[in-house]
This record gives sequence, structure tokens and C-alpha cells, in this order.
Amino acid sequence: MQDNNLNYLKEWAELNLIAIMLGIFGAISAIIFAKIIDYNKYFFEKIFQQGFSKALILIFIPTIGGLIAGPIIYKYCRGSKGHGIPEVMYAINSEGSFIEKRKAIVKTILSVITIGSGGSAGRAGPIAQIGASIGSVFGQFSKYDEKKTKILVVSGLSSGLSAALNTPLGGAIFGFELILSSFSPLSVMPIVLASVISVNLSRAVLGQEAMINVIPFVYNPAEVPFYIILGVVIGIASFIFIKVFYLIEDGFEKINTPFYFKPAIGGILTGLVGFSLVGYGVLGAGFEGINAALSGKIGLPLLLLLFVAKMLATSFTLGSGSSGGLFSPSLYLGSMLGGAMGLIFVHVAPNTISHPEAYALIGMGAFFSGVSKVPLTCIIMISEIAGGYSIIPAIMLSVLISYGISVLLLGKSSIDTIKLDRKFLAAKSFSNELNESGAKD
Repeated sequence: MQDNNLNYLKEWAELNLIAIMLGIFGAISAIIFAKIIDYNKYFFEKIFQQGFSKALILIFIPTIGGLIAGPIIYKYCRGSKGHGIPEVMYAINSEGSFIEKRKAIVKTILSVITIGSGGSAGRAGPIAQIGASIGSVFGQFSKYDEKKTKILVVSGLSSGLSAALNTPLGGAIFGFELILSSFSPLSVMPIVLASVISVNLSRAVLGQEAMINVIPFVYNPAEVPFYIILGVVIGIASFIFIKVFYLIEDGFEKINTPFYFKPAIGGILTGLVGFSLVGYGVLGAGFEGINAALSGKIGLPLLLLLFVAKMLATSFTLGSGSSGGLFSPSLYLGSMLGGAMGLIFVHVAPNTISHPEAYALIGMGAFFSGVSKVPLTCIIMISEIAGGYSIIPAIMLSVLISYGISVLLLGKSSIDTIKLDRKFLAAKSFSNELNESGAKD
């Protein structure tokens, strides 16, 4: 009995030690991407300020990024295209948590090129995939069994996501909810530890201020009917986004053009959509647009325009094969539509709606919940972004209703598992089997 306890303690200590290293890697990735996004925003705004004729060059910058990324993906790592999380899910559930070593390097380069050139994609997904790849490498190097390697993969994924969005608990919960589907003392501690380490290191370098800045809001029980309506509208909108995303991706698949040119085509389409909306986050990760919506600086018509523009730009960027994440675009879309609904509500009930900007914040969680089917992650993550839990009842209502609408329209499928159903496991529904496979561990 004592020998078993010592062996368990040794395994637990080893996993936690590696988790600390994964947290460091996650923080480094987040810092690199944050600096790129800051420079990207400054560079684009400087060009835009030179006048309309010079701003036209912004159309071609994402195209150049696509021309560089396409051949790299085609030659070195075709699995690095797209938004990353589906590949991690596939590796964990169908490949024994084995992820090719070069994927971490190639994914980093491709995502830097895509986001740095103005592609409409987020940094959280690539950072999460990079962390997962490094976790898999550690597991292979240590000759761990599939269960322990899976814990390290999820630890790396959660550390990257936590650092990218400054949400240590939300990043850890995401790993459990979407990927691991089970809890145990052996798995909880490394994942939480990696997330905490990554957030603290990234904050030490980047400062305490998050990429998303939120004005504190207070929950108002009188607004419950509006939270419910918001959840319904955003649930439907998340379904529309998924359909548009795959409609455009399917369109690129059918284009009779060599694959390595397709990201460039997506780049020029992205540039056409976003070049006149610089400063609002249609090009790039979009944090400046999210912050503007959360501070109430965007009017109703522009909020709706930005929602449509970002939906198209993201679909063109990632649907054409470029590499990047869907976390930030999903939060962006939710903030725009939520902000628009808040302005509509304040006109309908001006004496009831005290902070219409709060609906942009709630909309972020509701939209991501409808798209990715991770309601618990969204509730925790948005509360962390808000810097407090006073608004959590409103977030819970809208997130769970949006999730329910998405289940009604899409079943168990999410934007991640649809890709797996169609491209990896044609004979077997990945979304239907995912929870069962996780529960067996």
C-alpha cells in the first residue's frame, strides 16, 4: 500500500513539474502574440491615417500574408491550417494524444504571419494548440502512457488559452469541459497549475491590464427578460455564423486552384472587407473593436455592420486555409451583436436598462457558448474578464439559453466537432462519441 502511495505521489509530482514548464511556454507564446497584435494595430492605423488612397494598400497586406502562409502549410504541415482546436481534439481522442513535434513550430510561424498581416483570426487558438503540442512532446519524451500524456496536452492547451485571455480559471475549465470530459486529482492540479503559472508570467511582462477592458457592471433583476431575449438572438446568430463559416470553407475547397494560393485569395477578400474599418478590429484579432463596444463608443448601425464584416473576414481568413484561432473572433461577434441589442433594449425600456454596454459583455459569452458548446467555460471566463462575479446571473441566463438554442439547431455538434465529423471521421460522428471516449479515462 505504501509503495502504491509513493508511486502515485511521484507521478503526481512529475506531472506538476512538467505543468510548470508548460505554463512558462504558454506565457511566452502569449507575450509574443500580444506584441505582434500591438504592433499590427499601430502599423495599420498609421497607414489608414494617410488617407483613402494610401489605405488601399491594406487590402493587399493580408494577401501577402496568405501568399507566404499557403506554401508553408502545403509543404510542411497541412494539419496546421485552420483554427487549431479540432486538431487537438482529434489527437487526444483518436491518436493517443500524439501530436507531431513540428506542428508547434509551424503553427507558431503561420499564426504570426496570418495575424501579423491582418488576417481576421485570434491568438488564443494557436497559442492553445502550441501549448498542446509541447505537452504532447513532453509526454512522448517521458514515455508516459496515453492517460498521462493527455493530461499534459490539456495542461499545455489550458495554459496557452489562460495566458492569451488573462483568464486562469476559464482556461482550465475549457480543458476539462471540451477536451478531457473527466475530473480526477491527478489531472486537476497540473492543468490548474499550468494555467496559473502562464497567467502570472504573462501579467508580469505585459502588465496587469488585460487585452479586454471592461467597465464594472451590476446585475439588475429587472433586466431578466432582456437577458433571455439576448440569449435567444445570439443562439440563432451563432448558428448562422457556423453555417456561413462552413459555406465559405466549402467554397474554397471547391475552387479549382492549387491549395497554396487559396490563403492569398482569402487574404484579399479579408482586406476588401476590412480595409475601411481599421480601428474597429475587423482586421487582426479585434480587441480594439471589443473594447470600443464595451465602452459604448460604437453606434447601433456600425455595431451591426461590424458584426457582418467580422463574420465574413473571419470566414475568408480561416476558411481559405490560413492559420489562426476562433476565440477572439467569436468574442468580437458576441460583443458587437450584444452591444447592438443593448442599444435596442435601452430605447425600448430606458428606465430599466442602466448599462446597455453590459450586453456587449454578456453577448461575448453567449456567442462563444453557441459556437463552441462550452457553457461553463463561458460563464467563468466572462466573469473573469469582467473582474468580478456580480454580473454572473445575467451571464448564466444568456449563455445557457444560447447554448440551448444551438443544441436545438445543431445537436451536439460545435464549430470544432463539425470539422472533425466531416474531415477526420466520416464513418463515425466525432461529436456523438466525444463525451463517451472522455468518460472512459
